[in-house]
Amino acid sequence: MLYGRLSAQKGERDMKFDKLIKNHLASYKLNTLKIIPDGVWWKNKKTYTHILPKGKYIENIINKGFQADLIKLINTKDFHLGFHHLNSSQALALNLFGPLVCTKKLSILGELLEIQISDTFISEFEYIENPNENTNFDFFIKGNNFNIYFEVKYTETEFGKAKDDEDHREKYNNIYKDNLEQIVNISQKQFFNEYQLWRNILYSEKGYIVFVVPKFRTDLVNIVEIAKKQVKNNNNVKILTIDDVVNKCKEYDVYKDHYIEFENKYLRFV
Repeated sequence: MLYGRLSAQKGERDMKFDKLIKNHLASYKLNTLKIIPDGVWWKNKKTYTHILPKGKYIENIINKGFQADLIKLINTKDFHLGFHHLNSSQALALNLFGPLVCTKKLSILGELLEIQISDTFISEFEYIENPNENTNFDFFIKGNNFNIYFEVKYTETEFGKAKDDEDHREKYNNIYKDNLEQIVNISQKQFFNEYQLWRNILYSEKGYIVFVVPKFRTDLVNIVEIAKKQVKNNNNVKILTIDDVVNKCKEYDVYKDHYIEFENKYLRFV
């Protein structure tokens, strides 16, 4: 549940939720995790109150019965440089989906997505299907006849753009263009302006692409909905709110403590 109203103006809203969330996470670091020192952002070498000290990165994994098992789900070499940021989407994805992987209950996600997902399906965090193309998915489920690709967003203000330079134009012509034309009619300029979005949607030809966002991120939901209307096989493009996953999992005693803490960490701010 989100406390506090977010501005209707995009620029003001982006600044407001970003500040609200980071202030809340700074308080969470201090009062819940009992960690006083601030961590460093690798890009500018400055310290921020919502970032954990590098040596405390494991504390970004919720410790309510699953922490030891969740740590094993991602090879430490695959942790992002910003994993110690409390607003890390990678850490959020691990905290959100990890308990279901550990207990082999992926079918819960199937109920929410209205997809037949078996508890025996294989899953993976930080999944790259094609090293030459190199799109990285936060979470992945391999079914018998289809795949499910998950892209998680939390505080990011937009889907990543690409420069319209020689390297990206070459990649567009050699890798993306033909496949893109099969599923949607958009210009090269639009593709670069919403680069991460369309790179992900391209995988809807191989299965389902699921954009995972907090319910309050109506700005990102709207971007996906607009893109979805342009896609020929748009039934394979889905939106899953983090709130719905949390509320569903809180119905099970085995997950309740974890997802209450998840909610306290990521969704309850003023």
